[in-house]
Amino acid sequence: MVDDREISESQDENCDSFDIRGAGESSSQTPGLSETRRRRFPATVLLAIFGLLVVAATACGGSTGDATDATGDVVNISPTATTIPLPVSTESPVVSAPTVTATEVASPAVVPSVTPTPVPTQPSTVLTFVEVEFDDEGGVDGLDSVRLVAISPDGKHLYAAGRDDDAVAVFSRDSTTGALTFVEVQKDNVGAVDGLDTVISLTISPDGNHIYAPSSKDNALAIFNRNSETGALDFSELVKNGVDGVDGLAFPNSLTMSPDGNSLYAAGRDDDAVAVFSRNSESGFLLFVEVHRDGVEGVDG
Repeated sequence: MVDDREISESQDENCDSFDIRGAGESSSQTPGLSETRRRRFPATVLLAIFGLLVVAATACGGSTGDATDATGDVVNISPTATTIPLPVSTESPVVSAPTVTATEVASPAVVPSVTPTPVPTQPSTVLTFVEVEFDDEGGVDGLDSVRLVAISPDGKHLYAAGRDDDAVAVFSRDSTTGALTFVEVQKDNVGAVDGLDTVISLTISPDGNHIYAPSSKDNALAIFNRNSETGALDFSELVKNGVDGVDGLAFPNSLTMSPDGNSLYAAGRDDDAVAVFSRNSESGFLLFVEVHRDGVEGVDG
């Protein structure tokens, strides 16, 4: 068996072939030996076989191994790594934009219109000074030590209780500006007026037809008719503590009337009592009904 073999490729004029010779042999050797030791194969067959051997050797880790040629002799094959350069494109890659159909285009979000809720206008809480009315100035009278003021239900007039003047002062009122204009004064013991000594309170009936003023020194209630046009007062009558069964009016200092105008209630400080009267809505007269006194018949407070 020959140790070394040389594979050489020779090209025939008619077809390509490979000659397999032993080392040191030449093509001029004896024809019989040449025919015995030599085989001709087409080049394409040998190249295919060689390629398969190279692939097999590479798959086995690239180690050197022996392969057998067509004659059965061992051929030493040393595979070598072959680098095949890849073509490099100089053109920029073309990126195709995704195709979007008309139905795939998202419609813009529709934001519902919101109508702002109107904020109600709040009335101003800031007081703006308009004017001042002083007692004994500009013809004004009856405001000495004024204790209480009240406005008529129609808003046309204002009434003020002047304690040290023993009087009720009357003013007309501007409904737009609130300014006052002095009209008159009703004083205790002037004319027919009685029951206003040290007056400290007053109340107006819901219908605006009558005014009631308590006298803390007279222990009485003075009743006046009211002119709804001018606001002027006309003394009507006097209800006095201890007269005609009236009780509970010792030092009356506060009055109130029921919303329907049918009843009047008077607080008698020195009697520790509340006196109850029924009221005639036509004349304004008062009729004593009863008294509730502290500590009597379970009344307390």
